[in-house]
Amino acid sequence: MARSIINSKEIVERVVAILRQQLPVDWTSVQPTDVPLTAIQPGDLMDHAIDDVAGLSPIVLVRSMGVSPGATSGLAGLREMNEMLRIVHVRSHDHCRTTAGELEHNVCRARYRYAAELCSALFSDPHGRLALIDDSGNRTDASLTSDDAAGAQVIMTHFLGIDYGGGTDDTKRIQAMGAKVWATALDLRVHVRCGGEN
Repeated sequence: MARSIINSKEIVERVVAILRQQLPVDWTSVQPTDVPLTAIQPGDLMDHAIDDVAGLSPIVLVRSMGVSPGATSGLAGLREMNEMLRIVHVRSHDHCRTTAGELEHNVCRARYRYAAELCSALFSDPHGRLALIDDSGNRTDASLTSDDAAGAQVIMTHFLGIDYGGGTDDTKRIQAMGAKVWATALDLRVHVRCGGEN
């Protein structure tokens, strides 16, 4: 009988939901302090024609880069998976703002500020389990599909790094455009454990 061991879609959708909830309000709605995102959605920059990328700005795309077994997978009926995620933020120079809402001419400063806010939103759960946390502090843990009676849980989300430009295929592609558009890429590893039941 086939068994469900991959939760990529649910994990990506959960990260999208966290970003929609936790990013500063001027990222997601029209405010005098910033240019709001056109979208926060599952997606891969490589799925878009290079000529269309500037028109997407500003946008955040979330995708899985693959799944690998965890260190203890297979022991005592456990299945462990590491989901590798990349969050790409694309923004044109004229969409960069300072915290005061003024046009930010120093694009490096803009990349650093937006990356810090993005990272802060992603790690809003102090336990690193991709919980949605409301303004009152109430948690809603990630719900993952599992055919195991013990269920599947996010055990920990690990920060792997930020590329401010030129270190990943995504940011290299944007740089190669030669346009006044930049991208940052933030990588995560989500550790999932399933079971204990056979």
